Amino acid sequence: MALSARKDERFNLRATPEQHALIRQAADRVGRSYTDFILESATEKAVDVLADRHVFVLDDERWKAFVAALDAPAQPVPALVALFKDKDL
Repeated sequence: MALSARKDERFNLRATPEQHALIRQAADRVGRSYTDFILESATEKAVDVLADRHVFVLDDERWKAFVAALDAPAQPVPALVALFKDKDL
């Protein structure tokens, strides 16, 4: 996930020799530089951690409609039903 093409910021990290060797080995295995590997891994983790931290505010009427939609039984989606009927599953 590329957040910016321009890389002006620096991180200074300290690692144990074991961590350093492990990260370098993993980066080599996927054909990436260890810097790219660390940044990509840290960025993916940050996105995961923050994904469920979004806050949204609803008035009472919209909140009740939201909760009702969550509590309602699932309804079949015709396009998905047709898709699964066409596949040999």
